[in-house]
Amino acid sequence: TPLGIPVVQPYRIEKVRSIKTILQTVTITDPYEVSEVNPVKQSTAFPPNFVHSLDASHMMITAMNCQRHGIAFASVHDSFWTHACDVETLSYVLRDAFVTLHRENIMTRLLDEFKQRFGNH
Repeated sequence: TPLGIPVVQPYRIEKVRSIKTILQTVTITDPYEVSEVNPVKQSTAFPPNFVHSLDASHMMITAMNCQRHGIAFASVHDSFWTHACDVETLSYVLRDAFVTLHRENIMTRLLDEFKQRFGNH
């Protein structure tokens, strides 16, 4: 994330085993088994997860700045609240956090990080 919080997508191809009994079939996997990355799941999950990481970063910056301004802050996903008397301050803090977050070229930073981590793969 832009705040430096690592994001992990643990999408792997798991070996599934089924145990059939008279009552039901139970599917089990070994959580400690190292398995291959699921490239389809990784690639389809990345765009929404990346956007969620930006939303979460925006929320964190907003929450920290609300604390600095001494106002209450609550949120669920991308819905932010405060007391009615502090709405004007929240409005300012919210927009300032958005500009701060997007002032840097996030896509270039992401590309540079991918090149560093994965080279030409």
